[in-house]
Amino acid sequence: MAENATTLNIKYIQQNEYSKARRQQIEQEAQAGEKRWRNDVAPVALSLTNEDVKQPSQAKGRVGKRQAKRDTVGINLDVS
Repeated sequence: MAENATTLNIKYIQQNEYSKARRQQIEQEAQAGEKRWRNDVAPVALSLTNEDVKQPSQAKGRVGKRQAKRDTVGINLDVS
C-alpha cells in the first residue's frame, strides 16, 4: 500500500515475513495461552448456569423513535 502497488507478490511476502525463531515463539505463546484458558477459564465457563449469566435488559421502544415528552412545545417568548 505504501508503494501504491496493485498486486501482492511472493517476493514482497518473503521479504517481510517473520523469522523462523519469531514464528516459533508466537506458536509457543499461543499454545501456552490456550492451555491456560483450558485450565482456568473453560471449567468456570462450563459450570455456569442460566441463573449465573445476566441477560441484557430489553430496550424500550424502537431505536430512533422520538419521544415527544422530551421535545419542547410552543413558542419560547422569554427573550432575555
